[in-house]
Amino acid sequence: KKEKERKLMQKERSFLRKTNSELQLVGADTLQSIFDNAPYEDLLQLNQDITRDGITQEEVKQAIVRKANILNGMKEEEEDAKAIASALQQEQEKARKEEENRMKDDWSEEELRMLDKALKKIPVGSGKRWSLIADYLQTRTEAEVVHMVKHRMSTVQGLTKSEGHIVKDKHKKNLDVQDEATQRYESADIGNAEEDGNDSPNNEDQGGAKLDWTAVQQQALVRAVKTFGKDVPDRWERIAEAVPGKSKAQCMKKFTELRESVKAKKTGS
Repeated sequence: KKEKERKLMQKERSFLRKTNSELQLVGADTLQSIFDNAPYEDLLQLNQDITRDGITQEEVKQAIVRKANILNGMKEEEEDAKAIASALQQEQEKARKEEENRMKDDWSEEELRMLDKALKKIPVGSGKRWSLIADYLQTRTEAEVVHMVKHRMSTVQGLTKSEGHIVKDKHKKNLDVQDEATQRYESADIGNAEEDGNDSPNNEDQGGAKLDWTAVQQQALVRAVKTFGKDVPDRWERIAEAVPGKSKAQCMKKFTELRESVKAKKTGS
């Protein structure tokens, strides 16, 4: 199959190269940029477009140049998207390490040892599990216990290894915090955030949509930009559909901000 695809691609490249040579339309660099970036379907469509009945030599030239510009723009944007994704990952990793260090400094080794012991003694499904664990530690509140367990799960692959303490496979089930107690805690946390004014009009645009971007939304935006290229009809509408809770305008604005941020860092370095 790959050999067949290679031959088909070679056929279309040879046709375009021959057409350009006969008519002296564009330079070698323009042609090469198409060969480097165009998938087979794009190349086939281009050759069909420039051989349609009634097309003039100038229109053929414009079609080739336009395709080269589109492909170059797509390549540049793809590179920007990769740079943005890398920058976001670095920022998240930095934040994760800072949070990990903060949590490590905040909790003593004895508290962590007692927490591991409590998680084993009080398994998932136990009534008021987090309250019981907090009582067992005697030095932490229920909210602090839940926060620490969730933090350790998110940073060390399910808490199979954490702060020098190894958790045996048979005990991993005890580390699942997605039970009713956790949901209650998350609901309370959201409620507290609302009381603190995080949902005030200052944090919303005129359409009532939230202005803050979560890490998940930013990652979804970058993935969508990579997926839907510049040649996709209604491109930004489709990108917005792939980003939960964000409009077309917000997606366009955010990607521009991320792009400029990455370029500024490159210039600064």
